[in-house]
Amino acid sequence: MQARENLLVRNRNFRLVWAGQVLSQAGSRAYFINLLWWIVTTSSISGESADSATSAAWASGILLVLMGLPSVLMMKVIGRTLSRYPTKKILVGFELCGAALSLVVFALAATGRLDLGWTWALSGLIAICQSFVDPALVKAVPELVDEADIEGAVGFESATQAIAFFSGAALGAIASGTLGFVFTIGLNALSYLASALMTLGASFRVNAQPQSAPEDLAHPDTKAVALPPDVPPLLRAFGLANLFMFPLFLILPLFVSKSLGGSVITLGVLEACFWLGLVAGAASAGLVPVISGDFLRTSAALFFFFGGMLASVALLASQWWVGLVLLAGGASAGILNVKVVTYFQNAVPETLRGNFFARLQAWVTGVQPASYLLFTFVLTFISPQHGFAACGVGLVATGAYCWMRSRKKHP
Repeated sequence: MQARENLLVRNRNFRLVWAGQVLSQAGSRAYFINLLWWIVTTSSISGESADSATSAAWASGILLVLMGLPSVLMMKVIGRTLSRYPTKKILVGFELCGAALSLVVFALAATGRLDLGWTWALSGLIAICQSFVDPALVKAVPELVDEADIEGAVGFESATQAIAFFSGAALGAIASGTLGFVFTIGLNALSYLASALMTLGASFRVNAQPQSAPEDLAHPDTKAVALPPDVPPLLRAFGLANLFMFPLFLILPLFVSKSLGGSVITLGVLEACFWLGLVAGAASAGLVPVISGDFLRTSAALFFFFGGMLASVALLASQWWVGLVLLAGGASAGILNVKVVTYFQNAVPETLRGNFFARLQAWVTGVQPASYLLFTFVLTFISPQHGFAACGVGLVATGAYCWMRSRKKHP
C-alpha cells in the first residue's frame, strides 16, 4: 500500500508522464464537452421541437462516430507502430500533432469559420492522434516503473483519465460559461503541448525484444505463447460493456438540454460526477477483493451493479439522482478497470503486449461508432432518461455473459 501511495513521489519519470496525461486529457475533455454542447445549442439545430432534438442527436452522433473509428480501422497499424518504435517517441510525436490540429480548430472558432464539417473532420484527425497515445500509455507502464509497482501504476493510470475527465468536464464547462467557447477550445492545444514537453523530459526503460518475437496475435507462431483462457472473454466483455457505456456521453447533453432545460455548467457537473466516481473507484480498487480469485465473476458483479443503477433512471429522472447514479457507476467502472488491466499486465506475455494493448484499445473504443449510431437511432424514439435505462439493460446483459463464462470454469 505504501509503494502505491508514494509512487508519484518516488518515480520522477512516471510522475512526468502521468501529470502530462492529466493535462492533455483534461484539455481534450473540455474540448469534447464544449463541442457537444455547441452542436446541441447552435442556432442551426436548436429549438424545442422533436425535429430539433433529432437533428442534435444525429449531429452529435456523427461527431462521436468519427472520433471512435480510428482505433478500429487502424488497429493493425497502431499495433505495428507500438511494436516497432519507442513508446516515448510515439507519445511525444502524436501529442504534438494533436496540439497542431487543436490550434487549427481554435483559429477557425476565433474567426467565426468553424462549422459542423470542419468540426467533424478535425476532431476525427485529433482522434487518430489519441488512438496511438492511449495504448502507448498502457504499454509504457513496465517501461516507467518496477514490477512491484505495476498495480499501483495501473491504478494511477486509471485515475489519470478519471481525474482529467472530471476536471476537464467541470472546469471546461465553467470556462465556457464564463470565458467563452473559443477560449475553452484553445485550452486543448495548450494541454497537448504541455503534455508533450513533460513526456519529453521523462526517461523510459527499453525492454529489448527478439526480432523474431511473434507480435501478431493471429500469427500461428503465437500458439507457443498462448494467452490465458480468461483474457479473451474479458476482452470481449470490455467491448460489449463500452457499447452501452459510451452512449452515456451522447445522452447527457440531450438530457440536460431537452429534459432538464439546464446549462452547460449543469452538463459539466453531471459528467464530472461519473469521473469523480471513477477516481474514487480506482483509488480504492486495492481494497476490493477478487471474488473467489475469479476476474470474470468480479466483473459480472460490477456490471450488474452499474447496470441496475442506470436502469433506475427510467423511474427517477431528477438531476440529483442521475448525478448519484453516475457517481456510483463511475466507482464500479474504476474498480473494474484497475482489477482487469492489472490482470492483463501480469498475464499477457511480453512478446504479445504491443499488439495486445492495441487490440484492447480497439475493443474499448472501437465499439464507439456502433454504439453511437445505435443510440442516435434509439433516441429518435425514446426520451433521454429511457436511454439511460437502455444502457443499464445492456450492462446487465454484459454481466450475465461474464457470469456464464465463469460458471463454465466452476460448474
